[in-house]
Amino acid sequence: MTTITTIEGLQIIDSRGNPTVRAYITLSDGSVHSSSVPSGASVGVYEAKELRDHNSKRYFGLGVSQAINNIKNPIRKALTGRNISSPRIIDEILLQLDVTSDKSILGANAILAVSQAVHKASAHSMHIPLWKCLQEVYFPHVKPSFPRL
Repeated sequence: MTTITTIEGLQIIDSRGNPTVRAYITLSDGSVHSSSVPSGASVGVYEAKELRDHNSKRYFGLGVSQAINNIKNPIRKALTGRNISSPRIIDEILLQLDVTSDKSILGANAILAVSQAVHKASAHSMHIPLWKCLQEVYFPHVKPSFPRL
């Protein structure tokens, strides 16, 4: 059984020069998996909220240090030791950690970065491609088909 041994968060700069979140998942097999989530250019009314610092002295208020702190504290505490072969359960835990409909407590940026890294780690632990892991976890009754050449 492969488990999560640690979770880290890091503020990085995206392709448009804005701070964003990168999450790192380390597994009990020693492997490290990461994912980052650049912010969208437009924000819809019903869209989940990315957590920004709003400190005008740092990155014009666009810093994500609070989202990083949420990865390093409540998210890490809730997920460390969890079996990586059940990414859907891990996603449910992440959603339960922030009960707001727009994910404004932990930040959608923190939650999504961790979720994506978890899915990459899960695919690694099952020795299958990421697309196949996602298909098996979320669409088990759908059989993928590919065009014949």
